[in-house]
Amino acid sequence: MTIDSYAAGAVLVAASTLAAIAGLILLRRFGYFLSLTISHEASGPYLAIVGTLYAVLIGLIVVEAMGRFQAAATLVGDETNSLAELVYLSGRMPQPQKGEVRRRLTEYVDLVVNREWALLAQGRHLPEARRACLELMQVVRDWEPTTGSQNAIYAEAIEAASDFWNARRMRIISCERGIPPLEWFAVILGAIVTVGLTYFLVLDDLRIQIALTAMVAVLISLNIFLILMFAYPFSGDLRVSNEGFHVALAGLALEPSAPRP
Repeated sequence: MTIDSYAAGAVLVAASTLAAIAGLILLRRFGYFLSLTISHEASGPYLAIVGTLYAVLIGLIVVEAMGRFQAAATLVGDETNSLAELVYLSGRMPQPQKGEVRRRLTEYVDLVVNREWALLAQGRHLPEARRACLELMQVVRDWEPTTGSQNAIYAEAIEAASDFWNARRMRIISCERGIPPLEWFAVILGAIVTVGLTYFLVLDDLRIQIALTAMVAVLISLNIFLILMFAYPFSGDLRVSNEGFHVALAGLALEPSAPRP
Protein backbone atom coordinates (compact mmCIF):
# COMPACT_ATOMS: atom_id res chain seq x y z
CA MET A 1 0.00 0.00 0.00
CA THR A 2 1.52 3.30 -1.13
CA ILE A 3 1.00 6.56 0.73
CA ASP A 4 -0.94 8.06 -2.19
CA SER A 5 -3.57 5.32 -2.35
CA TYR A 6 -7.22 5.35 -1.32
CA ALA A 7 -6.53 2.84 1.46
CA ALA A 8 -3.74 5.02 2.83
CA GLY A 9 -6.08 8.01 2.66
CA ALA A 10 -8.67 6.22 4.77
CA VAL A 11 -5.99 5.32 7.31
CA LEU A 12 -4.72 8.92 7.32
CA VAL A 13 -8.19 10.39 7.97
CA ALA A 14 -9.03 7.82 10.64
CA ALA A 15 -5.67 8.07 12.43
CA SER A 16 -5.66 11.89 12.38
CA THR A 17 -9.20 12.05 13.77
CA LEU A 18 -8.46 9.53 16.52
CA ALA A 19 -5.26 11.35 17.45
CA ALA A 20 -7.10 14.67 17.69
CA ILE A 21 -9.80 13.14 19.89
CA ALA A 22 -7.23 11.37 22.06
CA GLY A 23 -5.35 14.63 22.61
CA LEU A 24 -8.52 16.38 23.73
CA ILE A 25 -9.52 13.60 26.13
CA LEU A 26 -6.05 13.37 27.66
CA LEU A 27 -5.95 17.13 28.17
CA ARG A 28 -9.27 17.02 29.98
CA ARG A 29 -8.42 13.93 32.01
CA PHE A 30 -5.17 15.28 33.39
CA GLY A 31 -6.88 18.18 35.11
CA TYR A 32 -6.48 21.07 32.71
CA PHE A 33 -10.20 21.71 32.44
CA LEU A 34 -10.18 24.73 34.76
CA SER A 35 -7.23 26.36 33.00
CA LEU A 36 -8.83 25.78 29.61
CA THR A 37 -12.10 27.24 30.85
CA ILE A 38 -10.36 30.43 32.00
CA SER A 39 -8.66 30.88 28.60
CA HIS A 40 -11.82 30.06 26.66
CA GLU A 41 -12.82 33.65 25.88
CA ALA A 42 -9.33 34.72 24.75
CA SER A 43 -8.68 31.66 22.59
CA GLY A 44 -11.63 32.26 20.25
CA PRO A 45 -10.09 35.15 18.27
CA TYR A 46 -6.75 33.33 18.03
CA LEU A 47 -8.44 30.24 16.60
CA ALA A 48 -10.28 32.39 14.05
CA ILE A 49 -7.04 34.03 12.89
CA VAL A 50 -5.00 30.82 12.79
CA GLY A 51 -7.83 28.87 11.17
CA THR A 52 -8.23 31.46 8.42
CA LEU A 53 -4.50 31.61 7.70
CA TYR A 54 -4.22 27.84 7.62
CA ALA A 55 -7.27 27.50 5.38
CA VAL A 56 -5.69 29.89 2.88
CA LEU A 57 -2.34 28.07 3.07
CA ILE A 58 -3.67 24.56 2.58
CA GLY A 59 -6.15 25.74 -0.05
CA LEU A 60 -3.36 27.21 -2.15
CA ILE A 61 -1.31 24.03 -1.85
CA VAL A 62 -4.28 21.86 -2.85
CA VAL A 63 -4.89 24.07 -5.90
CA GLU A 64 -1.18 23.87 -6.77
CA ALA A 65 -1.25 20.06 -6.51
CA MET A 66 -4.33 19.81 -8.73
CA GLY A 67 -2.71 22.13 -11.25
CA ARG A 68 0.39 19.94 -11.23
CA PHE A 69 -1.72 16.88 -12.00
CA GLN A 70 -3.59 18.62 -14.81
CA ALA A 71 -0.35 19.93 -16.31
CA ALA A 72 1.14 16.41 -16.33
CA ALA A 73 -1.97 15.04 -18.04
CA THR A 74 -1.74 17.81 -20.64
CA LEU A 75 1.93 17.05 -21.31
CA VAL A 76 1.18 13.37 -21.83
CA GLY A 77 -1.63 14.36 -24.19
CA ASP A 78 0.71 16.62 -26.16
CA GLU A 79 3.30 13.85 -26.39
CA THR A 80 0.83 11.23 -27.61
CA ASN A 81 -0.77 13.69 -30.06
CA SER A 82 2.66 14.34 -31.59
CA LEU A 83 3.25 10.60 -31.83
CA ALA A 84 -0.11 10.11 -33.54
CA GLU A 85 0.77 12.88 -35.99
CA LEU A 86 4.07 11.17 -36.81
CA VAL A 87 2.20 7.91 -37.38
CA TYR A 88 -0.11 9.68 -39.80
CA LEU A 89 2.67 11.55 -41.63
CA SER A 90 4.78 8.41 -41.96
CA GLY A 91 2.11 7.00 -44.23
CA ARG A 92 3.16 9.57 -46.86
CA MET A 93 6.87 8.85 -46.55
CA PRO A 94 8.69 6.62 -49.03
CA GLN A 95 10.41 3.41 -48.05
CA PRO A 96 12.66 2.77 -46.21
CA GLN A 97 11.91 5.91 -44.14
CA LYS A 98 8.28 4.89 -43.60
CA GLY A 99 9.16 1.49 -42.15
CA GLU A 100 12.03 2.90 -40.07
CA VAL A 101 9.91 5.67 -38.53
CA ARG A 102 7.15 3.25 -37.65
CA ARG A 103 9.57 0.75 -36.18
CA ARG A 104 11.09 3.47 -33.99
CA LEU A 105 7.64 4.67 -32.93
CA THR A 106 6.58 1.17 -31.90
CA GLU A 107 9.84 0.62 -30.01
CA TYR A 108 9.49 3.91 -28.15
CA VAL A 109 5.89 3.30 -27.09
CA ASP A 110 6.78 -0.21 -25.90
CA LEU A 111 9.63 1.16 -23.75
CA VAL A 112 7.52 3.95 -22.26
CA VAL A 113 4.44 1.86 -21.49
CA ASN A 114 6.09 -1.34 -20.28
CA ARG A 115 9.22 -0.03 -18.57
CA GLU A 116 9.42 3.74 -18.11
CA TRP A 117 5.91 4.39 -16.76
CA ALA A 118 6.60 2.48 -13.55
CA LEU A 119 9.80 4.47 -13.01
CA LEU A 120 7.94 7.78 -13.21
CA ALA A 121 6.33 7.01 -9.84
CA GLN A 122 9.85 7.12 -8.37
CA GLY A 123 10.75 10.39 -10.10
CA ARG A 124 12.99 8.61 -12.62
CA HIS A 125 13.00 8.00 -16.36
CA LEU A 126 14.30 5.25 -18.64
CA PRO A 127 17.52 6.15 -20.52
CA GLU A 128 16.66 3.61 -23.23
CA ALA A 129 13.37 5.41 -23.90
CA ARG A 130 15.21 8.72 -24.21
CA ARG A 131 17.66 7.14 -26.64
CA ALA A 132 14.79 5.66 -28.68
CA CYS A 133 13.19 9.12 -28.81
CA LEU A 134 16.40 10.71 -30.11
CA GLU A 135 16.86 7.95 -32.69
CA LEU A 136 13.31 8.49 -33.93
CA MET A 137 13.96 12.21 -34.29
CA GLN A 138 17.20 11.49 -36.12
CA VAL A 139 15.42 9.26 -38.64
CA VAL A 140 12.89 12.02 -39.34
CA ARG A 141 15.58 14.69 -39.54
CA ASP A 142 17.87 12.75 -41.90
CA TRP A 143 15.14 12.02 -44.44
CA GLU A 144 15.82 13.94 -47.66
CA PRO A 145 12.56 14.57 -49.56
CA THR A 146 12.72 14.60 -53.35
CA THR A 147 9.32 15.98 -54.37
CA GLY A 148 7.23 19.01 -53.48
CA SER A 149 4.66 16.98 -51.56
CA GLN A 150 7.43 15.23 -49.64
CA ASN A 151 8.91 18.62 -48.71
CA ALA A 152 5.57 19.58 -47.14
CA ILE A 153 5.39 16.28 -45.26
CA TYR A 154 8.99 16.71 -44.11
CA ALA A 155 8.31 20.16 -42.63
CA GLU A 156 5.27 18.88 -40.72
CA ALA A 157 7.16 15.80 -39.51
CA ILE A 158 10.04 17.94 -38.21
CA GLU A 159 7.57 20.13 -36.31
CA ALA A 160 5.77 17.10 -34.86
CA ALA A 161 9.08 15.52 -33.81
CA SER A 162 10.13 18.76 -32.11
CA ASP A 163 6.82 19.01 -30.24
CA PHE A 164 7.17 15.35 -29.28
CA TRP A 165 10.63 15.90 -27.80
CA ASN A 166 9.57 19.02 -25.88
CA ALA A 167 6.52 17.28 -24.40
CA ARG A 168 8.60 14.28 -23.34
CA ARG A 169 11.24 16.51 -21.75
CA MET A 170 8.63 18.45 -19.76
CA ARG A 171 6.94 15.20 -18.70
CA ILE A 172 10.20 13.92 -17.26
CA ILE A 173 10.75 17.22 -15.42
CA SER A 174 7.24 17.11 -13.97
CA CYS A 175 7.72 13.61 -12.57
CA GLU A 176 10.90 14.67 -10.76
CA ARG A 177 9.15 17.43 -8.82
CA GLY A 178 6.71 17.15 -5.94
CA ILE A 179 5.65 19.20 -2.96
CA PRO A 180 8.78 20.76 -1.38
CA PRO A 181 9.63 19.62 2.17
CA LEU A 182 9.15 23.17 3.45
CA GLU A 183 5.52 23.15 2.28
CA TRP A 184 4.92 19.78 3.93
CA PHE A 185 6.41 21.15 7.15
CA ALA A 186 4.03 24.14 7.04
CA VAL A 187 1.02 21.92 6.28
CA ILE A 188 1.69 19.45 9.09
CA LEU A 189 2.67 22.05 11.67
CA GLY A 190 -0.35 24.17 10.75
CA ALA A 191 -2.63 21.16 11.17
CA ILE A 192 -1.26 20.43 14.65
CA VAL A 193 -1.58 24.07 15.74
CA THR A 194 -5.11 24.44 14.35
CA VAL A 195 -6.41 21.26 15.96
CA GLY A 196 -4.58 22.13 19.19
CA LEU A 197 -6.28 25.52 19.41
CA THR A 198 -9.70 23.83 19.30
CA TYR A 199 -8.87 22.31 22.71
CA PHE A 200 -9.05 25.79 24.24
CA LEU A 201 -12.68 26.21 23.19
CA VAL A 202 -14.06 24.46 26.23
CA LEU A 203 -17.63 23.14 26.12
CA ASP A 204 -19.45 21.70 29.12
CA ASP A 205 -20.56 18.70 27.09
CA LEU A 206 -17.39 16.82 26.18
CA ARG A 207 -19.19 14.78 23.54
CA ILE A 208 -20.07 17.90 21.55
CA GLN A 209 -16.49 19.16 21.71
CA ILE A 210 -15.21 15.75 20.60
CA ALA A 211 -17.54 15.89 17.60
CA LEU A 212 -16.41 19.41 16.67
CA THR A 213 -12.73 18.52 17.05
CA ALA A 214 -13.23 15.41 14.94
CA MET A 215 -14.85 17.46 12.16
CA VAL A 216 -11.89 19.83 12.08
CA ALA A 217 -9.44 16.92 11.99
CA VAL A 218 -11.38 15.19 9.20
CA LEU A 219 -11.45 18.32 7.02
CA ILE A 220 -7.73 18.96 7.48
CA SER A 221 -6.72 15.33 6.84
CA LEU A 222 -8.93 15.19 3.73
CA ASN A 223 -7.12 18.22 2.32
CA ILE A 224 -3.76 16.61 3.08
CA PHE A 225 -5.00 13.47 1.32
CA LEU A 226 -5.90 15.56 -1.74
CA ILE A 227 -2.37 16.96 -1.79
CA LEU A 228 -0.91 13.46 -1.65
CA MET A 229 -3.12 12.22 -4.48
CA PHE A 230 -2.65 15.12 -6.90
CA ALA A 231 0.91 16.31 -6.21
CA TYR A 232 2.50 13.17 -7.68
CA PRO A 233 0.74 12.63 -11.03
CA PHE A 234 2.48 9.39 -12.00
CA SER A 235 2.10 7.39 -8.79
CA GLY A 236 -0.65 6.10 -6.56
CA ASP A 237 -4.22 5.07 -7.27
CA LEU A 238 -4.99 8.38 -9.00
CA ARG A 239 -2.40 8.86 -11.74
CA VAL A 240 -2.07 9.97 -15.32
CA SER A 241 -2.92 7.13 -17.72
CA ASN A 242 -0.59 5.87 -20.44
CA GLU A 243 -3.49 4.69 -22.61
CA GLY A 244 -2.88 7.58 -25.01
CA PHE A 245 0.31 5.90 -26.25
CA HIS A 246 -1.65 2.86 -27.39
CA VAL A 247 -4.18 5.11 -29.08
CA ALA A 248 -1.36 6.95 -30.87
CA LEU A 249 -0.26 3.71 -32.53
CA ALA A 250 -3.79 2.68 -33.44
CA GLY A 251 -3.34 4.33 -36.82
CA LEU A 252 -0.88 1.61 -37.82
CA ALA A 253 -3.48 -1.12 -37.34
CA LEU A 254 -6.21 0.90 -39.04
CA GLU A 255 -4.20 1.66 -42.17
CA PRO A 256 -5.60 -0.30 -45.10
CA SER A 257 -3.36 -2.97 -46.51
CA ALA A 258 -1.97 -2.70 -50.02
CA PRO A 259 -4.22 -4.22 -52.72
CA ARG A 260 -3.26 -7.59 -54.09
CA PRO A 261 -1.98 -7.67 -57.67
